[in-house]
Amino acid sequence: MSYQREFQERLKVGMIGIGSHTYRNLLPAMNFLPVDLRALCVQQDLERARITAAQYGGCAVYRDPDEMYAREELDAVLICVSPQAHPGLVCGALDAGLCPILIRRQGA
Repeated sequence: MSYQREFQERLKVGMIGIGSHTYRNLLPAMNFLPVDLRALCVQQDLERARITAAQYGGCAVYRDPDEMYAREELDAVLICVSPQAHPGLVCGALDAGLCPILIRRQGA
């Protein structure tokens, strides 16, 4: 098993949505991936997002994905929201020149 610290190069990623699946499963998995979490984006509960950002390296927090794309130098964005929101968020990420990665929790 590899750990994040073993990789010389890392993808700079942003994450949209930090619900329970993201918090319990995806964020902890980041310790094993060659990624650098640069920003979180949520439309609700900005305070919880700030607490989570501090826990995972102090990344930036945004309400608007387009603002996150404009201010951060990202390689990819993890989209961790309900499938109904995927089309608009994927189009926005592609328009910003990013690779969108859709995360769908089991049963959603």
